[in-house]
Amino acid sequence: SRVTAAAGREAVLAVDLGTTEAKAGVIALDGRLLGAARARYPLVLDEAAGTAEQDADAWWAAFVSSSRVALAEAAEKLGSPEPEIVAIAFDGHGPSLVAADANGRPVAPSITWLDRRSLAQQARLESATGLYGWALGVLPAGLWLEEHRPFVAAEARWYLNSWEYLGLRLSGRAALTLTPGQPVAAAAGMTAAGLPAHKVPPPIAVGAILDGLLPGPAAELGLRP
Repeated sequence: SRVTAAAGREAVLAVDLGTTEAKAGVIALDGRLLGAARARYPLVLDEAAGTAEQDADAWWAAFVSSSRVALAEAAEKLGSPEPEIVAIAFDGHGPSLVAADANGRPVAPSITWLDRRSLAQQARLESATGLYGWALGVLPAGLWLEEHRPFVAAEARWYLNSWEYLGLRLSGRAALTLTPGQPVAAAAGMTAAGLPAHKVPPPIAVGAILDGLLPGPAAELGLRP
């Protein structure tokens, strides 16, 4: 009976990093929604310049705050003991580039999917890699950063999508997430276009376990590592 009771309190923390807000939910393994919350962040637009940027640190703050509210609601609903979070699942908007250093901290504002500055870089990458549109992900924005903000680009260890940035902050592991059958740009093609291929992390399948939760983020979320 104790095992059954514990299993009934197991839940997943699920977060959607949207273009304007983070949405967090605590979902029991039997499908019950135990808690939910939202937290907004600004999107900085300049129509004339074609820019659409966000602060990735603001994403993180919204991720943490919405998660904590959802977790508190779930704990109140279940009473003591609190829900046992067995996994964190997340997605995000994109392709939205986060240029991150080796510690997972952004070195520049995110160039979001609404930004139009990297069209020329996209065309060059398409020619060099044979991939088109969504298959290139954040690579065009990364190449734009290399060419137009070289001093900033020099600080970047990884070029990540929004959800991949969350994964790095939570686990310490950088990974390129791929849907089934999604192609990957060859390193030679990226290099030929002028993009450092080593800044693109190793691939992992969407839905695969990324890694464990680090102590620092665990403390911010109020969870165990």
